[in-house]
Amino acid sequence: MDYSDGGSQIPKKHPFSHYYGDDVRRLFLLASVGILLGVLFYQDLLPFASQVFVMGGVLLLALFAGLVNPLEHKFIKVDLALSAVGFLLFEYAAATGTDTSSIPESVIRQALALIFLFAFYFATKSLRTSKP
Repeated sequence: MDYSDGGSQIPKKHPFSHYYGDDVRRLFLLASVGILLGVLFYQDLLPFASQVFVMGGVLLLALFAGLVNPLEHKFIKVDLALSAVGFLLFEYAAATGTDTSSIPESVIRQALALIFLFAFYFATKSLRTSKP
């Protein structure tokens, strides 16, 4: 096993060949930035949720993006659940808001739904091959 400083117990490369937590982390951070920027222009990005709920969701995404690792099976499960909830919320907002939303707002919602869909896929692949 390759160690970063010779005495550390933290390997440079994770031991699982099908670990995609790093991809989930990037997608969660991308979604967080997208949500924060989207809320600047469209306060009702999620029309059925308060701003406090949306900002709390951004903090949760950032928290679990930072906590995911190949040795902690529970965080991969949480990332899977968060990505599913994110997809459902933003896809629902995109699908139901087509009549009342502007085109850019609909595009932002759909893009966020797609980001969460990819995060769900990569979290599933990681969960499938990680150890409980």
